[in-house]
Amino acid sequence: MSRNRKSTAEDDYRRSAAEEESDYDEESRGDEPRTSELRERFEDLRELCAVRDREIQKLKVQLSLAKSNGRTTKKKMRSDYLWSGEDAILADKVSEWVKNYLFPRYKFLKKGWMEFSRKSDSLSEFAVRKMESSISSSSEYRDLWERVICPTIRNKYVTIRCNLTNEIRATYKGK
Repeated sequence: MSRNRKSTAEDDYRRSAAEEESDYDEESRGDEPRTSELRERFEDLRELCAVRDREIQKLKVQLSLAKSNGRTTKKKMRSDYLWSGEDAILADKVSEWVKNYLFPRYKFLKKGWMEFSRKSDSLSEFAVRKMESSISSSSEYRDLWERVICPTIRNKYVTIRCNLTNEIRATYKGK
């Protein structure tokens, strides 16, 4: 009886192996559509990974910002917002633009200026129009706005107002 069971199990194994081999032969004949499907799936997964990487980076920034406190310096901003070398160079250009162009013309920014928008009357769209030569075309502008441009504008406005207040105080009250 045990021999019959053993031979039946071996026969079942041989049949399943033969079926798998014939399935493989059928799949290999229609290989081209399968390959294109796999390539599409691969590209979809690659895009999903890129989206998830950006989400992870945003969450890391939020975490580091929640942990940080005190004065905001360029060095601290660079570490808090995880800037690369290109981001730091862009921050310097944004800082100069704010000092020479934006602040002299707009002492007070509109409420909600930090929100990213593609509307023509938003600060984010205005900044991209004025600084399009400084912003690399390969980078995603929304990410740059949230990580580099907006914090730099905010920090520069705080610095300029503080310096202006100190100048006025020194002029009228004396040192």
